[in-house]
Amino acid sequence: MRLLAFTFVMDQDDPVLPHQALWMAELARHCTQLTVITEKAGRYPQLDNMKVITIPVRPFGIPKRFGSAWALNVTLYPLLRREKFDAVFIHMTHMWTYRLWPLFHLFHLPILFWYAHGSVSWHLRLALKAAQAAVTSTPESLRLTCPKISIIGHGINTDTFAIPAERAPLKEIIYIGRMSQRKRILEVIAAFDRLRAIDPASNWQLKLYGPTLTADDSAYLTQCTEDVWQRGLQDSVHFNGPIQHEQMPALYKTAAIHLSLSDTGSMDKTVLEALACGCPVLTSNPAFQTLLSNTPGQYTTTDTPEQIARGIIDVLAHNYPPHELRKLVTDNHSLPHCIERITAILTDLINKQKAH
Repeated sequence: MRLLAFTFVMDQDDPVLPHQALWMAELARHCTQLTVITEKAGRYPQLDNMKVITIPVRPFGIPKRFGSAWALNVTLYPLLRREKFDAVFIHMTHMWTYRLWPLFHLFHLPILFWYAHGSVSWHLRLALKAAQAAVTSTPESLRLTCPKISIIGHGINTDTFAIPAERAPLKEIIYIGRMSQRKRILEVIAAFDRLRAIDPASNWQLKLYGPTLTADDSAYLTQCTEDVWQRGLQDSVHFNGPIQHEQMPALYKTAAIHLSLSDTGSMDKTVLEALACGCPVLTSNPAFQTLLSNTPGQYTTTDTPEQIARGIIDVLAHNYPPHELRKLVTDNHSLPHCIERITAILTDLINKQKAH
């Protein structure tokens, strides 16, 4: 298979999307040639059959919202004419699906895109109309009803995220992810404050890791920091900034629990990564309701600081065996499993195209 793929980032050191480079490397294992178009390139696996091409974030110096992205149909034409691709896979950057549809249609290339987010926009609907197929992690992660959509689980690198030889949990609660309002950091802090009141004898610590990406994120982080000081928690709540992907498993080794109160509606990878490391979680994200249905307490529909704090205590009281938590990920959400599903769908699309 000669595949053309699109991503936001090809950089294992990116604070938000380091996994995209790993997805492409795994996908390359199933291709004779993989060419990746990306807006940012940094450190990524160097493979003989994988070529990475960087395109400008602002094509021709003009913002995409003014139509400059459509001009890439002309820019990329020589590449498609020369390389004779069999199909296109678009990972997260779903708007390229319709922006480059004239080019893909000209070369009779079937399009598959990945989407995993709770929002449904006009451009998602347009992307689905332009593509031959779409894949997502859970029904909650692509909230449209269409025969083109396949639910294939997430793609977690279970080699990197593995149960340590000796898991040594401390009185640590961790949060890993973007510092944004949709991640509900203030609610995490409020629940932690209540936990300290319920269990004053334990020296609980809350450690938060993740970047701010926008001015709104920075303002929200300032609000969260001020809230910590107003509650008198400055000695027990620690904002540690972004962390590299390879450093994350060590955090799960000592964490008592990973707390995620995100309302994005799609599966947060960090929850799955924690489980793969044998670290228990507590989340209110509905995307995890089915996955966690057989591990009582790890998914909660309650929303008050008191209820969440007691939920943390209840999860820890279950003392789930690490291998039991890891199996939730390895059964349906490992990277090889996810890429195999993607490859199978692409192969089917290619065969259908050849049959026409």
